[in-house]
Amino acid sequence: VVIWSGNPFSVYTRADQVYIDGALLYDRTDPARQPVMDFNLGMPGMVGGDR
Repeated sequence: VVIWSGNPFSVYTRADQVYIDGALLYDRTDPARQPVMDFNLGMPGMVGGDR
């Protein structure tokens, strides 16, 4: 189930929440539930440390 911010046929509408099998998987207002881009996955591990 997708909860939209407006008319689902409008190009300006965004998905506010996505539920799959009753579980909330995406919430636009919660940073912890937003997807991570593949480019950003390796960034924290590359900072600091000795070689």
